[in-house]
Amino acid sequence: MTRPEPGYLGPLFPEGEEILVTDSFSRSLEELSAADRARVLKQVGHLVRNRHYPSLQLHPLHGVPEAWDCYVSDRLRMVVSFRGSEVRLWEVGRHEIIDRICRVGRLPRARFQPLLQHRSPPAEAARKYEPPPPREEAAGPFAAFPDAYLRILGVPRHLVKAVRRAGPEQLAGLDGLPSHTRQWLVDIATSPAHAEVLCDPSRLVYRTTLDRLTGFCEGKIRRLMLNLTPDQERCVRLPEGTFLVKGCAGSGKTTVAIYRAIELATAGHTVLVLTFNRTLAAAIRSLIEDYCGPLPPEITVETVYQLVGRLLARRGITTQLVEDGQRRLLIAQARAEARKTHRHAVLEQPVTFFRDEIERVIKGCDLATLEDYLAVERYGRRTALGPGGRRAVWRVYEVYQEELEGAGLADWADLPRLLLREIKTGGPPVRYDQVVVDESQDLTVAQIRVIQALAGGERAPSLMLLGDAAQTIYSRGYSWKQAGLDVRGHVFTLTRNHRNSRQIAQAADRLLEHQQAFRQSGEYVRPEQTTREGPRPIVLRAARGHRPCQAVRERILDLVGDQAFRPSDIAILCPSVRERSSYAAECERASLPYQCYDPERERNFELLEDKIKVLTIHAAKGIEFPVVFVTGVTLGTLPSTAALRLWDDGEDRQLELEHQRTLLYVAMTRAAECLFLVTEEGRESPFLGELEGLTLLEPYPREPDKTRGGRECQGQPSGSA
Repeated sequence: MTRPEPGYLGPLFPEGEEILVTDSFSRSLEELSAADRARVLKQVGHLVRNRHYPSLQLHPLHGVPEAWDCYVSDRLRMVVSFRGSEVRLWEVGRHEIIDRICRVGRLPRARFQPLLQHRSPPAEAARKYEPPPPREEAAGPFAAFPDAYLRILGVPRHLVKAVRRAGPEQLAGLDGLPSHTRQWLVDIATSPAHAEVLCDPSRLVYRTTLDRLTGFCEGKIRRLMLNLTPDQERCVRLPEGTFLVKGCAGSGKTTVAIYRAIELATAGHTVLVLTFNRTLAAAIRSLIEDYCGPLPPEITVETVYQLVGRLLARRGITTQLVEDGQRRLLIAQARAEARKTHRHAVLEQPVTFFRDEIERVIKGCDLATLEDYLAVERYGRRTALGPGGRRAVWRVYEVYQEELEGAGLADWADLPRLLLREIKTGGPPVRYDQVVVDESQDLTVAQIRVIQALAGGERAPSLMLLGDAAQTIYSRGYSWKQAGLDVRGHVFTLTRNHRNSRQIAQAADRLLEHQQAFRQSGEYVRPEQTTREGPRPIVLRAARGHRPCQAVRERILDLVGDQAFRPSDIAILCPSVRERSSYAAECERASLPYQCYDPERERNFELLEDKIKVLTIHAAKGIEFPVVFVTGVTLGTLPSTAALRLWDDGEDRQLELEHQRTLLYVAMTRAAECLFLVTEEGRESPFLGELEGLTLLEPYPREPDKTRGGRECQGQPSGSA
């Protein structure tokens, strides 16, 4: 096989592999943009190296022998097949190529040739790796390396400039360099095999060249999430029926869900795995694929809304969803309209109150009339909203719904109700032998009823719900009985926290002691503390006039440079989309390898990829990381300004503070080994005063620490909070 220039395909594909393409594939590839072409070639590289790579989402084409559907991006797919060591690429393009081949039921006849044998690589991708140009004596072999790349190799911040100036001989004698860092730098600077890294330092960050870094890159996420204890194994092997598995944070509920799905699929059952957020669904899919190869056809992993949308589309029902800003405006207008006929203090509540009441109680419980709303029990409040207040709220709902329907719109909470009506008139569009629901505490009554209708095939429903009421970041507002679930005698509890170190678990549990309404609900599962030791949670403060994201950047570079953790072990969890964007931008400026996950725009969350994860707290539910930075632990963010100022009613204000405290609890309990609470000097969150056993660092920036020492995560504490 004649290979293209090494700078084009050489780094992607290993020697000795045959990659054959049809003429149709080649033509389609050349018609793509440079960015899309690069994505295709990257996925082909994964196909050659590891067909189980999570981002491929490789699965057989239904009804087409030997054909496989391969994911490229939200817009692009590939059709591939395998013959021995050969990888055959048939088509690349939009999703319609899959439908076209499935309609025919076979792969077309085609002539193959080696990939790009007779075509020159595109000009924008054909950059060769050449030896570095001659440098002035003052510039060493690492003169062009960004700060972040040298820090990732372990160069202390105060030695970055010296390393850039040093030649190989000076590197060997440079004081203050960790021994492993010195050896790597000398190897890169002197070994011909690593010469191309000097021309393209990004290859160093992604660990594609240096064999010495392989062990460092193996990481810890897989070990954290895929282990079973005897209690977890008992839940995995429960017989058919309806079961509720309650567990504290870190008790392994997601692990149980993953293994139960695999065990049931292995036994020949069709299994539906559901969760509330897209990030967790993508992570579960990746972990199943990492464990047993391409997602078995017997297993479907989706969010509840993905499931509902798919089943409505199967019935030919399409809806246009209202945008969030427009929804807020419609609710505000409906509140103003209700004030004309109702005089009640509840109508002074902010728009978010009515949004949640409509979404989680009225639509969430699938209430059809005012009488239904007057009768329903509203959980989560010590005193119920009285009849007068409910009539005023119902009027807001009526006006809002009229405006919504008049504009031909629906909101997310309408979709399960639409599907329930379809099920009542025409039966369920599909059934699954077994249904497993993770993070079930965030579901509504209507969603639970939809799930029940799909569970059990022709037999009695077979449904496992896993959840933790302490992590309810969307007010549930119902009891299991109200949802039509009789779980008496079928409740199992996982109380051992296996995820967090003792220090992290104790700090997070202190937050729960202030959750009075939750502790009185009867849902509280007191966790058994782990005995695994670790560093105390760290309060990372930005000095006045400095951005917190700079402090986070420096601490990440220290952790990775000390070889304590790899980039993919680290997550930055943000309370808002705006803050998530700020931290992603800081990673971009610092040349840090990162993945900013936006569930509204991206299909994949590659949990096992070697990059820093930047995502919201809501998106991180159910996932864990060795190192977590929780941002926005400041007055006005966590807790929010609305929780502090805009709630006149004492009870509602307290409930909103408990909701904000739950967000912080969820974020803190994502951390397995190291936890950083990021705040600003003079704006510290009052929640920090509820915690004990914290290490308080001097505000950033501070003098460079010239005595960093290996595995230490805490830095130099100046005191404890």
